[in-house]
Amino acid sequence: MTYTLRVSAKTPHASRITGIDIPVEVEIGGRRATFVLQHRDLIVRIADFATESEAEAFLPRLRAGLWNIALVHNIPFILGHDRGDITYADDPTQAGKNLAEGFGLADDCPVHGLGNSGGYTVFKTDQNIKFFAGVEVSGYVSSPFDVLAPLFVEAVTTCKDGVISETKTATAISLYLGQFLETSMRARLLTLMMVLEVLAPDLAKHESAVAVLEKMTLDIDTRLHENISDEERFALESLQREFDFRKETSIRRRIRELVATGAGLAHADRNQLAREVVRAYDLRGKIVHTGVASNDDVYTAYDTILHTVKSLLRGRLGLQQ
Repeated sequence: MTYTLRVSAKTPHASRITGIDIPVEVEIGGRRATFVLQHRDLIVRIADFATESEAEAFLPRLRAGLWNIALVHNIPFILGHDRGDITYADDPTQAGKNLAEGFGLADDCPVHGLGNSGGYTVFKTDQNIKFFAGVEVSGYVSSPFDVLAPLFVEAVTTCKDGVISETKTATAISLYLGQFLETSMRARLLTLMMVLEVLAPDLAKHESAVAVLEKMTLDIDTRLHENISDEERFALESLQREFDFRKETSIRRRIRELVATGAGLAHADRNQLAREVVRAYDLRGKIVHTGVASNDDVYTAYDTILHTVKSLLRGRLGLQQ
């Protein structure tokens, strides 16, 4: 007995993958993966796992394959993180007949269970499980599957184990995908900036500055152990949290360091790119605080940050540029 891992990835943006209206099989590291587009959902099935736990343990690699497609071709997959339930039939033969009659289908083969299309599921490979999803109609831009499949295989087989399961990486990828769903370029730019903030390394201030901050923190600790009013306690605790934050260098310098040292940036002049990224980050501050920025500046900043974020994320995953 073997098990199958099934993942459904929704593509709500104006994009469509062509060439998989009927199932297409791809070899991935000795396993067979089947891809098919149903309505607006990309369905991926990978079979022949020895146990349920082995199938579920492969899920981060499958997601990494979809992340790689999203990074290269800007297809904003929405991936459910919860395991879907399957309602199993007591009589698969009768369930198949009922389903065929109810939906006017010619096929009345046995159906072992029913599940919802979203998220992921694990089931026995020899079982016939049917999944249901709503239909969504809209315009789209096509992406041929034969162009996307190698990207999926690349990430599934080569991504770094620790990175694809890391919370910071997942958060950064989620923000990258989420920016495609924003309707304004300003909102997209601000969301992409948050990716840089998530990935930026922690950098401590000079040790003498940190020593002063730590002394002031100790003074606050001493005061907090005394009998003081609730209002004073609240003010001192807020100041203490601010000191903890001040021990790190500014986010602006951290982003510059990220561009200067981050993997994946095959750029002729990292210093020049760092200046462009910091300039875009300054524009982000201007948008947040004043709301004033020209469309040309916003589009230029967006192009710079999009290129940088895509390269940094692929570099973080250990993928070739």
